[in-house]
Amino acid sequence: MIKNERQYRITKAQAEKFDQALRDLQEGTENSKVPSALIAAQADALHSQLEDLRSEIREYELLSAGEISAFELDTLEQLPRALIRARIASGLSQKELAHRLGLKEQQIQRYEATDYSGANLSRINEIVGALGIKLRKGLGLLFSSLSLSSFMERLTEAGLERMFVLNRLLPSSLSGQLVEDSSKGRPVEALIIQCAGIVGRVYDWTVEEILGTEPLSISSAALGAVQFKRPAVFDKRRLLAYTVYARHLAHLMLSALPETEPKDIPTDPAIVRKDVLNSYGSITFEHLLRYAWDLGIVVFPLADPGAFHGACFRVEGRSFVVLKQKTSSEARWITDLLHEIFHLGGHQSEREFGLVDADDMPGGTGLAAEEEEKDAMWFAADVALEGRAEDLAHECARLCDFDLRRMKKAVQQVAARENVRVDLLANYMAHRLSLENQDWWGAAQNLQKSDLKPWIAARNVLFERLAFSRLREIDRELITSAFQESEVE
Repeated sequence: MIKNERQYRITKAQAEKFDQALRDLQEGTENSKVPSALIAAQADALHSQLEDLRSEIREYELLSAGEISAFELDTLEQLPRALIRARIASGLSQKELAHRLGLKEQQIQRYEATDYSGANLSRINEIVGALGIKLRKGLGLLFSSLSLSSFMERLTEAGLERMFVLNRLLPSSLSGQLVEDSSKGRPVEALIIQCAGIVGRVYDWTVEEILGTEPLSISSAALGAVQFKRPAVFDKRRLLAYTVYARHLAHLMLSALPETEPKDIPTDPAIVRKDVLNSYGSITFEHLLRYAWDLGIVVFPLADPGAFHGACFRVEGRSFVVLKQKTSSEARWITDLLHEIFHLGGHQSEREFGLVDADDMPGGTGLAAEEEEKDAMWFAADVALEGRAEDLAHECARLCDFDLRRMKKAVQQVAARENVRVDLLANYMAHRLSLENQDWWGAAQNLQKSDLKPWIAARNVLFERLAFSRLREIDRELITSAFQESEVE
């Protein structure tokens, strides 16, 4: 937002430069050796930034001309921006407003530069009065009760844990300032309003709802057409809250991804295996990632612990897979990706769809007995193990005479003899044994490859395709925070 005449002149100059750069790019297209797709992407980015600058210029000109003069706030989220807009519309410079309040010009400049995050309640009320802004009845009382602890307590009760809010939902600069100012006893009311507005965009809550007294609840609109596969014991509030977050990320990505025609998603493991081998030569996690993208499936990894194990969504006809593993085992990531691809293939006619696997361990209580989960498990295993998953499992069991103490050696011997990957076979054996209520995951983990970084691979393939320039700044920050490498275990 343009806040003074100096910024107005700078913004106009920037707009002229972007406009000239766009014309130069268009004029040089005919003889250019640069791929047309890259030129189109560059033009799209320039045009988007130019429109943002022009919008800011138009708003400032209308305010300065007095064509926007009435300011009555219906929501607290509007307050910081309204203070600045009202000052401009009143014909007051920052210096003149400061004089009216008995302050130095630099103080108003600092307030506006930070959207009034450093102003306390009494100072904001003084400015509201000086500018003639009307607050809807009840907003002033709500505003006076804000604190970081009450804000976080409200969100925690709704299933949003403190560190999730600070590390994922809020921009790092904002969350850092909020925590620091609160710990040092500085005013945080305006910061909390800003934070509530950001959280509310994800969960379809108003600022007043977040800061009020009624219990916060997840709306069906925010969840979309999502089904849940969950164990007997789970944290419902956290599951719903994290599901909305993951689906919101998918929705934001739609505008930043290249358009693609929907393709049939095979559910025959032989077809999938053949297609991957023909295109990429081997079954690896990265090759399966690229195969999924070839089908138009957007794959993205999340690193936050708990909530759910994996998920797939279809949003406005586009397919998404969310992978959420704590382990670096490539076999586990391969299995999870194939598992979610199968679910999407089985629901391809549904334009809006979601399936969330809330179990912490594949094959755990409440999941393995469901037929679709069994089919997804066998599909994944047959793609990975050449369609011989069950035969290989029976051979392992026969070789060790059904003695789990000898299973590890048997799996190694069968994998070597049959020329299949030992980590994939061990992973399937653990799945298979869990159907019989036997826990072999610890031994299977010892046979996994751990020198790869599947989370990083999935994130990098995603970033190859995301056009961040198409996103609003607040959405870019949310997506960037979701994929911070430092959060991966």
